[in-house]
Amino acid sequence: MADPHQVKDKYINHLQKLVAYWENLGKTDPVENKKYYELYERSKTVLNQICSDAQDFVKTVGSPSQENMARIIGKLRATQLDLSNGFLYLEHKIQDKMAIDLMQQAEELLIEGKPGHFEHIPAAVLAGAVLEHFLRTLCSRQSPPISLNLDNGNLKTLATLVNDLENIGLYNAVEKKQLKVWVEIRNAAAHGQFDQFTHEQVVKMIEGIKSFIEDHK
Repeated sequence: MADPHQVKDKYINHLQKLVAYWENLGKTDPVENKKYYELYERSKTVLNQICSDAQDFVKTVGSPSQENMARIIGKLRATQLDLSNGFLYLEHKIQDKMAIDLMQQAEELLIEGKPGHFEHIPAAVLAGAVLEHFLRTLCSRQSPPISLNLDNGNLKTLATLVNDLENIGLYNAVEKKQLKVWVEIRNAAAHGQFDQFTHEQVVKMIEGIKSFIEDHK
C-alpha cells in the first residue's frame, strides 16, 4: 500500500508542475485554446481529488482567458501551500481509501471462498488490521492527540486504545463493548485460535467495522 506521506509529496510536486505549465501558457497571446483545455482538464482532475470546493471553482474558469488562467494559478498555488502546511487532510482521504480497499479484499475472501475452506480466517485478519489502523488514526486526530504508547514506550494494545477513545466520549459503552469483541476476534485469528470465532461472526465484524468507520471518519 502507498505511504500517505509519499502520495502527498507527489501531489505537491504535481501542483508545482501545473503552475509552471500555466505560467508558460500565460506568456502566449492570444491564449492557445487547445493547450488551455488540456491544462484545464489536468488541473480539474487533481483539484477534485483534493479540494471540497473544486467542482464549483472549475465551473467558473472553463473558458480560455488570461483572467481565468490567473485564477487557476492562484487556486493551484493556494492548494499546494495548504497541503504543505497540513491544512488539507489528504492523508485522511488516502487512509480511508486504503481501508476501503482492504475491507473489499476481506469481503471478497468470504464471497469467493468455498464452505469449510476457512476463508473467514484471513478475512478476520484483514478486517482487524483496518480496525487497528483506524483506531490509531482516531487517536492521532484528537486535540490533543491520544498517545499511542505506554509510559515505558511500548505500543498500547488495541483494547487500551478502545478504552482511551471511550474516555474522551468518542463513543458510548455499547460501541466500546462491540469494538472489544472485534478486537478479540482479530487477536484470535492472528494467533491461531480459530475455534474462538465463526464465519458468521466475521461477516458481522466486517459490516460492523465498515459502519463504525463511516460514522467516525
